[in-house]
Amino acid sequence: MTEVWTRAYGFEGHYEVSNLGRCRSAKATCGTRIGLILKPSCSRTGYLFVVLVNIEIRKTIRLHRLVYESFVGPILEGMQINHINGMKTDNRLENLEVVTASQNKLHAIHVLGHKPYVIPSQGEKNGRAKLKQSDIPEIFSLRERGWSQQKIADAFGINQTNISRILLGKSKFTIPIKIN
Repeated sequence: MTEVWTRAYGFEGHYEVSNLGRCRSAKATCGTRIGLILKPSCSRTGYLFVVLVNIEIRKTIRLHRLVYESFVGPILEGMQINHINGMKTDNRLENLEVVTASQNKLHAIHVLGHKPYVIPSQGEKNGRAKLKQSDIPEIFSLRERGWSQQKIADAFGINQTNISRILLGKSKFTIPIKIN
């Protein structure tokens, strides 16, 4: 594939971007020369980025966004760039497409085989839960018998702060109503 260069979106006259996902300087500045290819850095999330500087602006920008916007135009608010082949470091223009967040997630699940993120069950439906709604009356009963919050917490295998929140009515558990 032939490498084609165009002006970098937002940094016209200072940098150029290629359809192969590379960025170079278009203007000689202190310590650089025209045509110097920038070495991108890798973020913690695996995306490549470059730091671009002109007289007024110094901006860290993800390379895939820079490539897409430079060749195609601005990306609409709320839209994302999807790497079609799933490789976050492959910033060739032909590997980039604009999608919604939902489409991006579905692509990762159906095309790339990523496992979907499932929100864990809340409360006693969670397999790792230490308390059940049925434990709450016993907690109040133990407190009425003079047990300290720490002793109750130790008995249920939780921390004292959780016991305090239950007794104060600040937890997600409902407090039993006393009927005399």
